[in-house]
Amino acid sequence: MFCPEEVIFCPTNRCNLHCGHCTVTRWKDDLTAEQAVAFLEDIFRWRKENWSSREVTSDESPFYVGFSGGEPCLDIDFICDVCEKAVNLDFYFDRITTNGQWWKTEEELEEKLGQIYEYGFDGKFGLSWDSFHGGDKIKLMTFARNVCEIFGPSSLDILSVINPASENNDADFFSAMEEMADDFGGELINELDEETGKGQMHIAFDDGSYITIFRFPESYREYDSRAWKNNRWFTDDFCQSTGNVFYVHSNGMVAPCCGFANESEKLFLGKVTDGVSKLMENARNSKLMDLCFCTGLENFRKSLEQNGTVLPGITDDLCTFCDYICNRGLV
Repeated sequence: MFCPEEVIFCPTNRCNLHCGHCTVTRWKDDLTAEQAVAFLEDIFRWRKENWSSREVTSDESPFYVGFSGGEPCLDIDFICDVCEKAVNLDFYFDRITTNGQWWKTEEELEEKLGQIYEYGFDGKFGLSWDSFHGGDKIKLMTFARNVCEIFGPSSLDILSVINPASENNDADFFSAMEEMADDFGGELINELDEETGKGQMHIAFDDGSYITIFRFPESYREYDSRAWKNNRWFTDDFCQSTGNVFYVHSNGMVAPCCGFANESEKLFLGKVTDGVSKLMENARNSKLMDLCFCTGLENFRKSLEQNGTVLPGITDDLCTFCDYICNRGLV
């Protein structure tokens, strides 16, 4: 059952970087703050009117607002306007996902982070830091330090993609985390899986605050042969890890998840200007939504094989499989 608990706005798909692993389409359209604010107001009304339904479990259940892209910090005014409205509606904040390298001077960085703080943002900054994104270590450290000083250390998450083809760069990453822990006066705690390298690390501080460092494998689109070379199939979670969100793309199209397959037209629920009631009606009438959130993509995969469909291989990534069935017209 699709039960939206968050809206993620992509004010722009523009970005100051061109990372090799990124598959985001560089649409020229930019979402306007007016569209986003109107959508927040509509979400608020819809939740109040439907709180007793299966789609809204409680009128007091938290609803979150986050930002992604592209690089969302290329439009600070958008972030500030949306934050102001979210605070007014008593919504909570999730993440601003950023590469942390969009600023030119530290004065500019301090000013713009200060603006976001003044407009009430109290969520987390998800800083992408790995060999794919590259960048100047000193610049990334400076971004991290400013976030911690303005918002507090626990407001910073570091999002790091494991790159098996760049062992030296990954070694540089771990060295940088150790250096950050020393410079910031914390202790680096490693809780990664020794075999896969996946999991979390933390930079813990004496006052109980901490920076969380997430390490996760690279995701592949369905047309990449690397996507289909796993030893076991994905385990279905009915899209609970990536779904139950309104993901508003910069061109105004709304998807029900933040997985990388969410640029597929098959997943679009409509436009942000359609209103929440229409988007939810479209979700209820979508076969793909039923597969993702109710029947399960794992069951659908098994039924395809039973009916003679030959898949390209085995993938342990549910989003890769969703990407595949959307692009190949199997649903």
